[in-house]
Amino acid sequence: MNLACGLATASAFHDREGHPDVPMCRRVNGFSLHGGLDECRSLRRKGRLPADVITMLDALGMNWDNHPPEHTRPSQ
Repeated sequence: MNLACGLATASAFHDREGHPDVPMCRRVNGFSLHGGLDECRSLRRKGRLPADVITMLDALGMNWDNHPPEHTRPSQ
């Protein structure tokens, strides 16, 4: 899945769930949305995520921390 499609998927998830904190096990059309957002976190830390993508994810309320909120962690 390319970045534009991943962003659209993240936006749709946000619209449906009210937050952008995707559970670790969530897959959309075979794509790990949580993994894709983790990749964005990594690219941002390295200074390689485009500013417009950061702005779009910020608008969704992106959690840039590596530790997801409690409601997204798998039950143990």
